Amino acid sequence: MRRVIDIHAHLGDLYHTNQNVIWKLNIEQGNYKNQFQELEDADFNKPLITHPDELPMLLETSQKLCLENTLENLTKRLNINNIDYICLYPIHPNTTFEEYLAASRFEPRILPFTSIDFSLSIEEIVRKLMLDIEKGAVGLKIHPIMQNISLKDSKVRAAVEVYGMKKIPIISHCGINEYYTKDKTYPHNPAYGDLMDFIELAKDYPNYILIAGHAGGLSGGEMEILHEHCGDMENVYVDTTFRSYSDIRKLVEYFGENRVLYGTDLPFSTHTGSIKQVEKAFPENADLRDKILYRNSAKILGINC
Repeated sequence: MRRVIDIHAHLGDLYHTNQNVIWKLNIEQGNYKNQFQELEDADFNKPLITHPDELPMLLETSQKLCLENTLENLTKRLNINNIDYICLYPIHPNTTFEEYLAASRFEPRILPFTSIDFSLSIEEIVRKLMLDIEKGAVGLKIHPIMQNISLKDSKVRAAVEVYGMKKIPIISHCGINEYYTKDKTYPHNPAYGDLMDFIELAKDYPNYILIAGHAGGLSGGEMEILHEHCGDMENVYVDTTFRSYSDIRKLVEYFGENRVLYGTDLPFSTHTGSIKQVEKAFPENADLRDKILYRNSAKILGINC
């Protein structure tokens, strides 16, 4: 029987608009152009946009998907695809560990990661993150762009050390991406998503469990750069979000079959299309599919296999 842990997903509104949508009921997906679904239908083997003029519509789609990303809809998706566990990543202050922890009380398949409140002092950050572990945080999520902070910042490093020393997984978004149109003034800095900052972090902390979100980034070439610098680093893992079956084969080639983790980046792709990529990548190797879909994540999360 197929087992699945989604290592990379979200709940609610990730944007600075901060709409309270998690607990809403009877929210259905609207009838609008969904570039993410088109990408998935093409086996993640086409660009999301082909011209900069298309970016505003893509960003609008992203926000619409988030506003439909309720706990009720998440549970339906887990049921449809028989997902065993799903790791949810808050992006403080837009979504919080406390919200995801509360959601996990209603949906036990949720494994909540925590996020850093950068308005606090280093001492306060450390205390808060330690308390989150006691409450049930299974990992730490950093989104340097949307949280508007460099991975080189001393507050980031202090937080990483709290979880790294306890062998608890830490994931950072990787990739230089825009999240808002030019007329929005929400604090964010796309340059903070530079893959080289993650690579520097990984080299500074070679004994910590570090996950490169999106396998380094999705603009093109990041997977190869990450392989060049971290291919032999056993502590660096990659997820399969938005990756085609041919890319997933490369990830196993570059990082080994034990360091590739299945993920969706829900609500931006579905389990149906994302699982299909793993199955198409290794149609004759059930053991390897089980590693990617379940066992590799279970190992770093401390889940018995």
